[in-house]
Amino acid sequence: MKDDNVLLHSNKIKKNREIYKVYHLSELKEFKEICGKSGINCDVTIMNSGILKEKHGENLSGEMYPTYGHIHTAERNEIYKVIRGRTFLLLVDEDAKKETIIDMKKGDEYLINFKYPHRVYTFGSAVVLGFVPNDAGHDYDAIKNRGFPYHLFYDQKSKDILFKKNKKFGNFDIALGKPQNIDSENLFWTNTGKMKEILGI
Repeated sequence: MKDDNVLLHSNKIKKNREIYKVYHLSELKEFKEICGKSGINCDVTIMNSGILKEKHGENLSGEMYPTYGHIHTAERNEIYKVIRGRTFLLLVDEDAKKETIIDMKKGDEYLINFKYPHRVYTFGSAVVLGFVPNDAGHDYDAIKNRGFPYHLFYDQKSKDILFKKNKKFGNFDIALGKPQNIDSENLFWTNTGKMKEILGI
């Protein structure tokens, strides 16, 4: 991630580190049949706790731990649900020149439109459940050497969350969004037809 310049100040980060892992539940026996029949992948992202300090010493602020970020290559939506912890979902509307940030806690979920590049931030450990069509396609190159219009930083002393502008982008507005009530887990197991409709399959 550091070498791909998807962080705001990649050149100031001293070393690479493990920020998150993704586990594909569709490979497990309990999920294999329903994922195969529905065409919906079910993934769990486990995010570690921390910030990316730009220098050692008394500096108590830094970029929150992010996922790499991606956009879908097919017209397929995605649902994120926070299982544990607190996260911040970033969505970028290139046409409207706007980045939306959704503060999400345990139980919160959000339907991500396929048009929007997106990533998740946390400064504490978090677990995020994701539902996405298996043919959605994940374009990471859209984020490489670019990042996002605004990156999220955390000050450990003041407990403030800071939005820092990325100079690689032009004038982008910033907005705060709200979680949605989708009932995705229940729909996944009891009404895959509805889930497929929501995800654009």
